[in-house]
Amino acid sequence: MIPLIPKTQYKIVGWGKTEKGISSPILLEASLPYIDHSTCRNMFTNGFELFVTVDKFCSGSTLVSGQGLDQGDSGSGLCFFHSGSYYLTGLVSIKDPSTNNSIAVFTEVKYHIRWIRGLFNNFK
Repeated sequence: MIPLIPKTQYKIVGWGKTEKGISSPILLEASLPYIDHSTCRNMFTNGFELFVTVDKFCSGSTLVSGQGLDQGDSGSGLCFFHSGSYYLTGLVSIKDPSTNNSIAVFTEVKYHIRWIRGLFNNFK
């Protein structure tokens, strides 16, 4: 397992709404920094921290509002590049609707590998 590195830029793609509030007709790409679980959970104090369970982490920036996630991006994969390949590390889960930054909460794939493999084996 390759460890995730805070402040490293990870890639995400999606067809969510743009900064102009319209759905994108083309696949968009953004680079977002990884934020570890404890830092992510501590960023929220309005009750939203309850959504940051043990299998979650954040990605994004408090300083950036334009390049990030919006409606329509749920389920998009966050990937990192290593040794010539991209690796899926997280899936968009939720974003605090009371914030205007690019930070979103992701489900970390490594916590669900056994379940994913079980599904794959049942349906192959």
